[in-house]
Amino acid sequence: MARENRNNPLNFMRTSCRIILFFQALFCSYSINAQTTFNNRFVVSNLSEGHAIIETDLGLEIVSVGSNGINFLTCTFSLDDQGLVADTLCYGADEVFSFGFIPSNEGVSLLADKLLTVNSFIYPENLGGNAYLIFNPLGEIEREKRWISPFYDEALGSASALAISRDGILIQQGKIFIAYEGSANQEETLIDAGVISFDENDEMVWERQWVTENIERPNAITYHEENLYVIIEEHPTNLLEDNIIYLYKLHPDNGDTEDEWNEPWGFNFTEAKEMISVEDGIVIVGSVLQEPGELTDACVLKINADGEELWHTIIENPDTTYRRSFTEVVQTADGNYVAAGEWKYRLTEFDEENGNFNDDGWLVKFDAQTGSILWDRKYHYIEDTDDKHEIFDLTACSDGGVAFTGEALDLTINGDPDYEYPLQQGWVVKVDSFGCIVPGCQENSISE
Repeated sequence: MARENRNNPLNFMRTSCRIILFFQALFCSYSINAQTTFNNRFVVSNLSEGHAIIETDLGLEIVSVGSNGINFLTCTFSLDDQGLVADTLCYGADEVFSFGFIPSNEGVSLLADKLLTVNSFIYPENLGGNAYLIFNPLGEIEREKRWISPFYDEALGSASALAISRDGILIQQGKIFIAYEGSANQEETLIDAGVISFDENDEMVWERQWVTENIERPNAITYHEENLYVIIEEHPTNLLEDNIIYLYKLHPDNGDTEDEWNEPWGFNFTEAKEMISVEDGIVIVGSVLQEPGELTDACVLKINADGEELWHTIIENPDTTYRRSFTEVVQTADGNYVAAGEWKYRLTEFDEENGNFNDDGWLVKFDAQTGSILWDRKYHYIEDTDDKHEIFDLTACSDGGVAFTGEALDLTINGDPDYEYPLQQGWVVKVDSFGCIVPGCQENSISE
């Protein structure tokens, strides 16, 4: 098996560079009723994180962040049905700005048969900038658009790099809508929210901003019944219980507000991290706080086009140390929904080798009509160690299953001179329609 040669920095110093990925696989690939499953890690450089995943006609495509020791890189590659990777293409190695391209979590979508990603970067003058890249089916950049942060502060002479929101990109009818955050004036405001629209010629059509003295984060954007819907979290304080969730309905041609709602659902929705449009409404995931001073519980909420609740499901948090939240949601081939989050828990015993906690990826499937839980499973790659597993993006697959990508981080090998491979490695998992990596897990229990 080929390994990446990390001793020759010249391998990275091209705008488009091919890197042979070293892949470690914990589980073999299985097939049941034409469904494939796998649980793998991948390495593109000494920094590897899977930031976005999507299924195309060619299979699963991943957008990953890498590094050549100078710049961050945006890397794209395909997976076969066993989760194996051939060559990958990376961009941003010879950019003059110091931070290169940093692909956004979930900043990926399809434009016809093209793959579009959203990125952030810093110009040499320390100006925050964004870009979107449109790749052809061969993984080559076909179109590119860059723009300076609209939150440029002339008084300070600089602006923060924009962080595209977690569900920050939407393509509809050839138009591109991007939700972003930054700082309009770092002396007067903290973080502010915005939405920007581009046409099929990469020209800006309109821009909308939300600026207050508080923190505003545009966590999700979707298109439903010919309108844009944007979720903004406002943070008046550092306490989750004080968060305010706003849902805006915008006209896609000009960004004008058609309607807005401020948490009309009768419970304390402390975080709203992603939403998707479905045939009969909108599905939102995040967390709720049921009692002041308690830790948050994960929540899925379904509403209609008028912001009215159809149902919500809260998963009670059994842990007294770590809170729970969902950050991703997709609609599966059978019409139901799968939400993803992080499941962190303490180990029963502490020791120097195993640490004191594990951190698993978490998937839960919900019935589309009632919100009932169909299955609930946790996943990890690293066994019995002090670890961190984080899901950055989730996609539904045509075979009925889902796949996610993120990072699997072993926290016990810091400073270990015998550790051969990069500490921070990408992680990709494909499960079947029952949430199983090993087919048949549904025969055991609802939770793995």
